[in-house]
Amino acid sequence: MGEVVTASEGTPTVAIVGDSYAAGDLLADRSDAWSYRLGKSQGWRTDLVAMGGTGFVNGGYCGDDQIAERVGPAMAGGASTLIIQAGINDAGKPAADIREALREVLSDTQSVERVVLIGPAGSIQRPGSDAVDEIMRAAAAAADREYISTIDWQLEFGPDQLHMTPAGHADYATRVAEQL
Repeated sequence: MGEVVTASEGTPTVAIVGDSYAAGDLLADRSDAWSYRLGKSQGWRTDLVAMGGTGFVNGGYCGDDQIAERVGPAMAGGASTLIIQAGINDAGKPAADIREALREVLSDTQSVERVVLIGPAGSIQRPGSDAVDEIMRAAAAAADREYISTIDWQLEFGPDQLHMTPAGHADYATRVAEQL
């Protein structure tokens, strides 16, 4: 399970749980990740728990680091808002499994004042991201939570065509801020 990183200082406290995008994987400076940039631009204290390769169903490289396992540690600092960015690593997983995992996370976070789900980017490396986007959109609507779809955003990706460049992260952070 990933550790909680304070990605920015301020008020209020916002928790972000995510995958390699939130973690800033493949960036020379992880503080260039969208999660750090967003918190700084909004003046929040951001408690971040992000791990590459993870999702609602996909447990990442260690196999047991699904989103649900990281929400509690991220919220331990008293955040009133929880942002969950995920989905790309669940592309290709059974839809029923994704729906059930999302239902559990949203049920477990009913007491959180504001929960925002951010779906997968339309990366060419992960066919099936559009199906996950629709599952996440429906789950957020059913739980009366906010959803930000990034599936159609034209972002700048690095050579692997999966992870964003610093410019891609800056654009992502700006767009998320506009949606919030």
